[in-house]
Amino acid sequence: MKLIIVTAVMFLSYGAQKVIAQCNPDIKPSANSTLSYQERGDNRCEGFYTAKIGLANMEVVSFTRGNFIFAADSEEVITIASKEKTPAPLNITALGIPKDLFYRMDAQISPEGASQVWKASDVLIKNPRTQLSRNIGVLGYYEADDKKVYTPLSTSTKVAKYESTSQPIIKIICNSRVTDVRYSLDNGEEVKLSGARRNYPSGMPIKIQLPENLKGEHVIEIKARKYNSTQWVTKRLNVKV
Repeated sequence: MKLIIVTAVMFLSYGAQKVIAQCNPDIKPSANSTLSYQERGDNRCEGFYTAKIGLANMEVVSFTRGNFIFAADSEEVITIASKEKTPAPLNITALGIPKDLFYRMDAQISPEGASQVWKASDVLIKNPRTQLSRNIGVLGYYEADDKKVYTPLSTSTKVAKYESTSQPIIKIICNSRVTDVRYSLDNGEEVKLSGARRNYPSGMPIKIQLPENLKGEHVIEIKARKYNSTQWVTKRLNVKV
């Protein structure tokens, strides 16, 4: 009998991990009881929180396949999934890209290829800044062998009728004006971002398009030189695409 009870408890605990929203305990919800960071159903925590304590020299704010686009419509429903099978549950985070937009969504999906439903009507469309797709970043990661591994997320939408492409796109922001942005794969040759823009103001999202045919596990190093300086800021990511 004892064995049966213990087994049942273990089963319920495992099941609970799969269906209960994973609210980040480090996030302090805002004072707005309606739009503050809280459980929203559908295995999701979402809302606004108090000001960020600080910003790293360089932060990854989005990693998707194709662009992230949704409609500012009460009927909009976003579906998030990963094409890559992962050895552990996939943590999903959406966040406000502007430094003063204190918005966040957290969820977790199983490694067997599940998807996450995200209703825009709960929070996104109730604030004029979060209504704009360009202000929201989405990324996913899992933890394995004591390291965080990022994987590009695919999104589709009910109203905007958007379907992700296969192009992996990383977006970063820096806490100072930077120039000469570049990245390398597995310590290989550096690829410098092309385009007319010569420098990026603090907090401006910087879009990095990885090779469309990139597959497998890699280490990506992103670096940028501080404007009018010889100092560089860098970020290393473990990714699976």
